Amino acid sequence: MSLLASGCSSFKMADVREVHVEGTCQLMCPLNERLARERQQRLHIFEIMKGTEGQRQPKGDPSAVVKEFTRCAAGKDIGREQLRPANVLLTTMNYLIDNIADRNDQPWHVVYSFMSDRIR
Repeated sequence: MSLLASGCSSFKMADVREVHVEGTCQLMCPLNERLARERQQRLHIFEIMKGTEGQRQPKGDPSAVVKEFTRCAAGKDIGREQLRPANVLLTTMNYLIDNIADRNDQPWHVVYSFMSDRIR
């Protein structure tokens, strides 16, 4: 992935033409993000592990939690462990299309909002 394309870099843009970084995260959502979202109670209904819905702090299902869109802060470094390689991005897209896009147990706007955020 090109850091120039992502808009995130710890390099000064004038100093670097293009840098390619290969992500190493093999999950749809990095572990540290999933744990942080559990602590902050920011899991989406589609990401909560079955059987924990009624708990004060529901757990995220590792096979269902998808990385949220976040804007990069200026000067913020993004580690390779936070980036997903192409094969994981494809798996994530397939999961979203096959398991989320056509759900009818929630209103369409809930599905749309989730899909829109996770595809960005």
